[in-house]
Amino acid sequence: MAQYISMFPADAGNVAERTEHIRLWRELDHPQRDAFPGDPREWERKHATTAKLTLLGEKLLGLKSWH
Repeated sequence: MAQYISMFPADAGNVAERTEHIRLWRELDHPQRDAFPGDPREWERKHATTAKLTLLGEKLLGLKSWH
């Protein structure tokens, strides 16, 4: 089972977007947009664990600052 994170850094100035990205990661959820329909079975949410992130992953997600 794999979890994916965008390789586009979080916008540190956009608190709402960064907070939502972190929530999606923590809750094993997907963006509620047509481009990301998610799995209707919610397999990840029911069976997976939250991905362990490297320092790079934490920065990309927005948990840690790039500075």
